[in-house]
Amino acid sequence: MARFLSEEELYPTILKNSANAKNILWVCSPYLGLDSHEVFSEKIMETPPKDIRFIFRLNTLAVRRGEVNPYEIEYFIEHFRRSNIKTNDAFHSKIYIFDDSALVTSANLSKRAFQTNIEAGVLLQQEQVRKVKSFFESLWKISKPIRNLDSYKSAWNKAKAKRKTSEDQYSKRTITPHTRIKSWNEDTANKWFIRVTEKMSTKTENALYKATHWTRKLGLLAQLERKTYESLRLGDIVYIFDFTGKSKNLVKFEEARVKDKCNIETDDGNYHLVYEKTNGFAIKKNEFDQLSKKARLGKAYEKVLDRKQANILRGALGNQILVGNDRR
Repeated sequence: MARFLSEEELYPTILKNSANAKNILWVCSPYLGLDSHEVFSEKIMETPPKDIRFIFRLNTLAVRRGEVNPYEIEYFIEHFRRSNIKTNDAFHSKIYIFDDSALVTSANLSKRAFQTNIEAGVLLQQEQVRKVKSFFESLWKISKPIRNLDSYKSAWNKAKAKRKTSEDQYSKRTITPHTRIKSWNEDTANKWFIRVTEKMSTKTENALYKATHWTRKLGLLAQLERKTYESLRLGDIVYIFDFTGKSKNLVKFEEARVKDKCNIETDDGNYHLVYEKTNGFAIKKNEFDQLSKKARLGKAYEKVLDRKQANILRGALGNQILVGNDRR
């Protein structure tokens, strides 16, 4: 039986069906917005369906216009597999398939579509889904694999400063949301410890910003180990302890979220990332030693944390034991 859905009915339908999907999660959407993965249930990360496929439109013009966010494509690639994501510039269909249910809708995969836009769709079930699956499989066959995203990310960063919104600019009016997309729990992200003992040169910093067009509002780390670089994913949380300050007795302690990474040969190594700080302050060296011992960090410079270690570092930030007025 087909069921018509509109506006505030769409997000709960996506949320419920993605949470219950065991075998199939197939999505095609020509537009793709920032953090649009949160339209789905975070259970797709904890227990992903067996067959996951995404098809998006990906070309330089669409990226420059803010219609397709290459970072969101990279998020899906890193959390699932590259072979699960394809691109096609000719389609305009918006379809969400979950096992034996399919939502055929006007809504692109973006928070804006499900929160503020006036969208509509039809939810099909059981036998009605067969033709939808057949259509999707035909589209999948003629779609192309996604290779390197670096040029698209650079184009996105370069054009972002000229755009007034992170997505499309069809309307400049303030619109009251009819739905609120729930942010995912931070437990879906890996947590990392990173110790910084060498200061990055200005030459390296300028070279990286020039090559990637990253905004200088983001923090920058260089000299990562290759294993760490390859394992880090967009959205992961990093706890950074920076020993390169002027005072040998103080350590800068930051909690941050990974925004991007790049492999570019520099005098300060080849593997780099930028991050957005969410919290931070300075602690005394002996306090770091105590915290390091409590969290069993050892002599590692970079390591993924288990839940207990991450909770200890997060708790230290929550207590916000400040040194003087060095709140950052």
